Amino acid sequence: MNKTPVCTVQKAGLFTTIQDTGRTGYQHLGVPASGAMDMYALQMGNILCGNHLSAAGLELTLMGPTLTFHEETVIAVTGGNLQPEVNKEPIPMWATRKVYPGDELAFNGPVHGARAYFCIAGGLEVPIVLGSRSTYTKAGIGGMEGRELESGDTLYRGTVSTAPRPFERRLPPASIPVYEKQQMLRVVAGPEFDKLTAEAGKRLLREAYVVTQEADRMGIRLQGPEVSLHRTGDIISDGVAFGTIQLASDGQPMILMADRQTTGGYARVLNVISADLSKAAQLQPNASVVFEQVTLEEARIAFRQMHRSLEDVYFAVNNKKWR
Repeated sequence: MNKTPVCTVQKAGLFTTIQDTGRTGYQHLGVPASGAMDMYALQMGNILCGNHLSAAGLELTLMGPTLTFHEETVIAVTGGNLQPEVNKEPIPMWATRKVYPGDELAFNGPVHGARAYFCIAGGLEVPIVLGSRSTYTKAGIGGMEGRELESGDTLYRGTVSTAPRPFERRLPPASIPVYEKQQMLRVVAGPEFDKLTAEAGKRLLREAYVVTQEADRMGIRLQGPEVSLHRTGDIISDGVAFGTIQLASDGQPMILMADRQTTGGYARVLNVISADLSKAAQLQPNASVVFEQVTLEEARIAFRQMHRSLEDVYFAVNNKKWR
């Protein structure tokens, strides 16, 4: 493992972990995919820093860490705006920034969104566990010894394939997502949607739900109008996915997220489409959510549009056509 010490954690923040694009191929063994909650933000940060899309970065939750750098390098902060600053001077989001030995990166708390992503040229270097560097704290694997960051930790970067370029890269405004406190999430019907009563189905797709304090990397519990089923909501445990919306025994929906269990026994009534998972990942407690049902074809189109945005920026950077 070719790694270089790049910075030290002075303050760890609220819940800061190392994440990449996830641990695929092990869910049949009960191992969640994990990975970045807002995959789009992580991948855009990696593009800006000249990394592979799957390079590891830091996922910061609400209150980011304080980092002191040991070498000259290039960084980018994407995702929710947690007000990043270098040496107490604000720096732009969704843009590269050159840092030097002794510089300090800190965060002042969220303006919008719940999670920011810190990316660095070369990516963060930690041991690969089951094909991924992502942290899954419940099993204690991946990332920094399977845990969230702590004060005193040293972060290492991988090899930079080409020398970091000194000019600034800034994401075009059209490619920067907007994270709303009143968020609409597009959904498709889940396997047990037809278990809902007719009125319950309409209510679920019409009323606003509030994000409770029980919102983390495993799932987001919502509170709102109770939703009822024709019969019990319990099913024989079956597979669930990132974005699966289950109906709990109290009639309230919950959105399963990156560290979700691999199977579940509650009715799977809806599923957030892939293109809107980043919006779900950025929901803060007390935010409101409204679901809008779309067709599978509309979900595919939205997915392709999201990836086209990533591709456009990737090719612009690598072909040196950045404006």
